Amino acid sequence: MPDRPFLSVIIPTFNRWAYLEKVLRALAEQDLQKDFFELIVVDDGSRDETPREMATFSGLQNLRYVRKENSGPADAKNLGIYMAKGKVVLFLDDDDIPARSLLSTHLATHQQNPDPSVAVLGYTELAEELKTDPLLRYVTTVGYQYCCYPLFEDGSLLDWQAFWGGRSSVKRSFLLEHDGLFNPIFKFHEDIELGLRLSSHGLKVLFNKKARSILVRNPGFDGICKRELVKGKYHYLLSYLYDHPQLRKYTRNWEKKWRILSFFHEQGYESVKKLHESIQWRIKEGLELDGATETTLFSAYKRVFESFYYKGMSEGPQLVEELGKKGYLVACRRKGKVLFMCRDSPLALAGARKRKQGHPFAGKSGGQAGAEKIFIQLGSYWKEPISKARGLFSGKKRLFPPGLFKGIKNLFLFLNK
Repeated sequence: MPDRPFLSVIIPTFNRWAYLEKVLRALAEQDLQKDFFELIVVDDGSRDETPREMATFSGLQNLRYVRKENSGPADAKNLGIYMAKGKVVLFLDDDDIPARSLLSTHLATHQQNPDPSVAVLGYTELAEELKTDPLLRYVTTVGYQYCCYPLFEDGSLLDWQAFWGGRSSVKRSFLLEHDGLFNPIFKFHEDIELGLRLSSHGLKVLFNKKARSILVRNPGFDGICKRELVKGKYHYLLSYLYDHPQLRKYTRNWEKKWRILSFFHEQGYESVKKLHESIQWRIKEGLELDGATETTLFSAYKRVFESFYYKGMSEGPQLVEELGKKGYLVACRRKGKVLFMCRDSPLALAGARKRKQGHPFAGKSGGQAGAEKIFIQLGSYWKEPISKARGLFSGKKRLFPPGLFKGIKNLFLFLNK
């Protein structure tokens, strides 16, 4: 029996007990020896029956449950990282049912690839009852709004864009060594932002199709629209904070595209939603979707999802300004490094080390220092802005979106006095 588990499974959850229970039951049936792994459920302030049911849940002995105030998936995952005892941490969505060999496959893949910088991406397939849904077929195999597995070859090494938080595992030591926490200002794409930061330390993502889980929740048409809206907004934030070719590709000519799409946005949404509902009714009645109808439907999906994505882009500058005013951006734009939040964070304390004012991690082992970093970064500072902020934009006290004025050096500098 090992002194500590080899694998820590971190499951952030919010108001999804109906799915979470199925996930936990499936984890109880894993073919991996029980003392080889632990389960950590982080409840992000659920208001459904999750707290009550988890208090009496007895299906797993190696389960730890913690409840916190609602603050988003990034905070929940960070708390899970802090609590984890395993050498490898696996992030699992609360609506994906793991196949019986999921955990053993992830762990074996890491044992075969001991390089600390190698993470593992598993494969999530649609539940049988969802495979006939044209919407889910479109977003998973054509438009790739939900995932893009057809573009990946099994066993291939992928870049940071494949570090998907609900089906990826990574060595905990690699996270601790490189300040690998999720940035809680990201309410979406927190995994991609972390992957981008870790890529500067050599992160590689190995795709293993045998590490299977099953998507059982249908997000629906409105769910995909909302997802694209939020995706566009946080793609804008990513491109604002980091200068990267792929991010420039995301945001290229977005203003022009949104100007065109905005004219039909509301009417297009209503029309496509009616078409979608009509098709869903036909399928429930047992009617098959012919090729011409499917082509028309997929074309409509493409247009409306693009519209929501670029609408999200158009809301990106407001998001950046709001975060700046709250004191949540401590960064030089286009420098490729983001120092986020707080006077007491390890990043903010780096200056104390340079000034020889007694850095709290000085003289401590890497493991001890890493653990204390995690502890400090989980403090209340996520929601507390630094005491004083100054916006330096040629005398203008506001945070301008990128490209608004040529020749203005965008700098948001926070001073802690």
